[in-house]
Amino acid sequence: MSHQSVVCIATTLSQADTIVERLKVAGFTHNEISLLFPEKTGRRDSAVDRETKVLSGAAGNAGPPEVASSSLGWLVGLGPVTVPDAGTFLAGGPIKAALNRRGFGGIAGALVGMGVPGYQAQRLEGQVRAGGIFISVHTDDPDEADFTKGIFGRSSAQDINISGGSTAELAMESPSRVCH
Repeated sequence: MSHQSVVCIATTLSQADTIVERLKVAGFTHNEISLLFPEKTGRRDSAVDRETKVLSGAAGNAGPPEVASSSLGWLVGLGPVTVPDAGTFLAGGPIKAALNRRGFGGIAGALVGMGVPGYQAQRLEGQVRAGGIFISVHTDDPDEADFTKGIFGRSSAQDINISGGSTAELAMESPSRVCH
């Protein structure tokens, strides 16, 4: 089996919260899910800020209270990471460790280190810098990768892609995961 990363961009914290909750219910662990978004996404006075006040779920880690009290707060180590020449982001899961390693070259470099092709990593970095919420699931099982792609698609995420290994037809059900 080859390591695969299934990635997407959520456009709102509510959408990201829904995706993470669906992944959690399906049986993915917080160590398999990465999350990255600008720290200001959870703090600015905007529609996004008003939206975060309705998020609910398990309380947990660092970050704005509205994020920590949602399903997003369930992710391992969710907290601030400063990326040189990019600013401060909230990160959780494997991407946080990748960003904390020196020599990766920022967000795109960390994504490449996680198996995302360079051209896609550059595009994803631009979307995150613009306020998008990066979500990825890391798996060694191609069926789980396709199953995750289905969760992202049903959640109306953008820029959904599977990196590493081969991609098969979009799977709507997997024997090892529960689809909701």
